[in-house]
Order: sequence, then C-alpha cells, then structure tokens
Amino acid sequence: MISDTVSGTTERRRALLGDEPPLWACATVAVVIGLVVGVWTWQRLVANPQIRALDFTYAWRAAGHLLAGRNPYENMPAAPYTEAGLFLYPLTTAIVALPFARLSVAVAGTAFGAISAMLFAFALSRRGFWRLIVLLSPAWLLAYYNLQWAPLVMASALLPFLGWIGAAKPNLGLVAFAYRPRWSTLLTGGALIAASLIWVPRWPADWLATLRIQEAPHDPPLLWPCGFVGLLGLLRWRTGEGRVLAAATISPAMSLPYDHLMLWLVAQSWRESLLLVATSWAAWIAALATAPHDLTRTPAFVQGLLVAGMYVPATLIVMRRPNHGAAPAWIDRLTSRWPSWLRGVPA
Repeated sequence: MISDTVSGTTERRRALLGDEPPLWACATVAVVIGLVVGVWTWQRLVANPQIRALDFTYAWRAAGHLLAGRNPYENMPAAPYTEAGLFLYPLTTAIVALPFARLSVAVAGTAFGAISAMLFAFALSRRGFWRLIVLLSPAWLLAYYNLQWAPLVMASALLPFLGWIGAAKPNLGLVAFAYRPRWSTLLTGGALIAASLIWVPRWPADWLATLRIQEAPHDPPLLWPCGFVGLLGLLRWRTGEGRVLAAATISPAMSLPYDHLMLWLVAQSWRESLLLVATSWAAWIAALATAPHDLTRTPAFVQGLLVAGMYVPATLIVMRRPNHGAAPAWIDRLTSRWPSWLRGVPA
C-alpha cells in the first residue's frame, strides 16, 4: 500500500512536471506570469511616462493612424525614441495592434505585455514546465523590458491558432514557421496580409522606403562575425530545431538578445535550456562590461559576442541529435538520391 501511494505520487509529479503537464496547471501558471508581468509593466510605465509603451508605442501609434484613416508611414516622421519615430514595421503589425489603439499608451503597453507573457508561458509550459527556464535569459528579460514582439511570435510557433501572428513580425515569423510549418499558418497569415493590402494598397513600397533610412542595422546573423555557424542547422533539416537555427541565421535581426529568443526552441531538456541561459548571460555581461557600443555603426563586437553566447551553443545542441524527422512525401522523393548523411532518416 505504501509503495502504491509513493508510486501514485511519483506519477502525479511526473505528469505535472513532464513533457505534457495538465492543461489546468499550464493555464494557472500562465495567468500568474501574465499578471505579474502586467503589474510590473504598469508600474514602470506609469512611473516613467516619457518612455510611453517603449517599442510597442510604434505599433500602438500606427494603429491609431489607421483608425483615423491616415497612412502611418506618412504620418510618423523621424523623432527621438517613443516620441514619434519612423514606423519600421509592416502594416500587419499596426492591424494586430488595433484592439489597443483606443487605450491610453500605458494601458495599451501593459495589456500587450501581459497578454504576450501569458500566451508565451502557456505555450512553453504545455511542453514541460522546464521550458520556462527561458524566463531567466537576457533574451526574454530584454523582450519584456522593451515590450517586444518576440515572446508572442515564439508562442505562435507552438500554438497553431496563433500562427497568423508571424505576419506581423515577418523576420521572426519566418523562424516560427520553419519550426512548425503549417498550412493554417500560411492561410491565416495570408489573410492578414491581404487585409492590410486592401486597407493601404501601397504600404509595402512605403515600408521598404522607410527601412532604407533607418539607423539601426538589421543584418542577418549570417553576416555577423562567425555567424555562418548557424547554417549547420541545415544538416538537421528534418528536425524543427535544425530549421529554427538555420532560419534564425538568415533572418534580419537586431544586435540585441531579444531578437534571438527563438533559439530556445532548440532546447529539448532543462540542461540544454539552462546552458543557453548561462552562455547568453556570459555574452551579454561581456557586452555590458565593455560598453558603450555604437550598434548603429560598429555592431560587430557585440554581434560576435551574441554568436559566441547564443548561436554557437545552439548549434552544438542541434548537432548532437540525428537528422531524424517527418517530411512531406514529395520532399522524401526529392531527397531520395541524396547521400544518407544529408538525407537523414524519415520518421
């Protein structure tokens, strides 16, 4: 009887902490994390009104212009951070932000941060609470601090009903789609893009013109010092982890950790996740210790640190696994004559 009780307790603990915790536990943890992030964000934005809603300010302001019938690319001139500033995002970003447009900037930023954190925590915990270790990383902390889109887009990689979010941030959406390519993502994301073209047909040209005059470079890590190491993910193309690594390597990104949050999708155990947290902190602390850095003109030093602290360990994690996974039948036929080391093993 005692052994049965111990066994039952062990099984319940394993179910709670394992790869598929109960839905109620994931929802509870997600709500708590969302509320904590919401409270912290509200206190920070109210105490510092000059920061408005940080990076989310641009989407919030652009959504307001859309509701007023104005083209945000024509009505958001260059200005100091959060005061106005160029709208450097696709119009789909402004459309996703429409539900927040009527709110005050502090309430909008708080709501966006809390909802993003809640969905992020829920998506991760559904595959094991150990995945929440990423909340200790500089990538997530800076994404939270600056009210960035990375956590929400990473959640879209894990939750099929959120797949369309990637169209609002296409550089990160590419990485999310590479992890779990789905027809539903293409259809819903395409519908969002179609709606944006109906609303402002010329926005792609306006967006590209705005990108040409931005100050902060968004070069893909492939062009960073030794950033090509991430292309080794192509040797594990059958795995979602290998595809994430390769897609993150070729996707335009800032020289700051938050744009590389998706790399935690390669971790398949708490040890691997903790390794990425440790190495990314080592890289970011080294960047802070050698500050100041001009990321608009000479970002190479910080980029090299991020490659060493994030892309190299992620590559080592990916390369430890076999190239084993499912692929559509037509891809299996296309690769049937490839050498075995590159073709991999179909699931």
